[in-house]
Amino acid sequence: RMCIALRTWVELLDVEPAIVFTYRHPLEVAMSLQKRNRGFHAERGLRLWIVYNMRAIENSAGLCRVLSNNDDVMANPTKEVQRISDELTKKCGVP
Repeated sequence: RMCIALRTWVELLDVEPAIVFTYRHPLEVAMSLQKRNRGFHAERGLRLWIVYNMRAIENSAGLCRVLSNNDDVMANPTKEVQRISDELTKKCGVP
């Protein structure tokens, strides 16, 4: 949900942030929402996935982004966090 208000937060910062964008497969998101919320249709979950991911991409345009897949985080958290950290340093200049 941070992606919706990202531009507002960026304006309040003294430095330009680096973005870690972790994404899930759209069907996983839709099925999870459907399971958690009775009467929540998968189609609505897919539409929400599209809106949130589009906003994340649009609102982080021009910022240094590091992408991460939720499956990689869940499969091997330590390895994925290290990869993200390395990429933040090399690509975005984060110390």
